[in-house]
Amino acid sequence: MHRIDSATARADANGEGKTGFSDNSDLPNQDATYFTPEWSNALQEEVAGVIEGLGLTLDKSDNGQLLKALVQNFGEKKVLQDAINEYKEMIKADRRRLEDLELRTYEDTQVGGAVLDDRAL
Repeated sequence: MHRIDSATARADANGEGKTGFSDNSDLPNQDATYFTPEWSNALQEEVAGVIEGLGLTLDKSDNGQLLKALVQNFGEKKVLQDAINEYKEMIKADRRRLEDLELRTYEDTQVGGAVLDDRAL
């Protein structure tokens, strides 16, 4: 992808070094920013690439395909389900650790043979 770079593109329209669109009404004898075929094709392929890359076929009669593709793959339901699955795995790991702890004995927790005498403190 690239930013618009036609002769009438406005320099720094979207921040420093970021050209953009403008009606250029503040510039005498300057037309509004016009689209170039290169920019239009780049934009088209960026959007089409997302739609097709997420498994949908382009459909001229459906102007909501980009949103559908994004929601289908990254939408609220998927995000929530992924989070639920992640928490389930964490819970399973915690249960395994608890089971391991329950199997330990007092002797398993002793380090070395030294016993502290509180009178020595």
